[in-house]
Amino acid sequence: MKKKSILIAIIVGILLGVLVIRPLTMFTHFFDEHTAGTSWLDYLGNSYLEILTFKDFGNTFFSILGGIMICMLVVMIKARKKSGNDA
Repeated sequence: MKKKSILIAIIVGILLGVLVIRPLTMFTHFFDEHTAGTSWLDYLGNSYLEILTFKDFGNTFFSILGGIMICMLVVMIKARKKSGNDA
């Protein structure tokens, strides 16, 4: 496995954690806690705003870690499929 593919997986994992996983978890929490009044776009905007201002760095860190783990798993599965086809 090349170092370049591992580095790409880590970068994609960080982006996946920050831009997808964390906002979705915050969005579902905000939407569940506040039932009436505003639209779901406001809740999604609030979740991105909270991530960009680093208000909840601990949970954001775990979302980044989860994204990295997901991407590393995909790299591992691709490497096994590639080595399985060669044999």
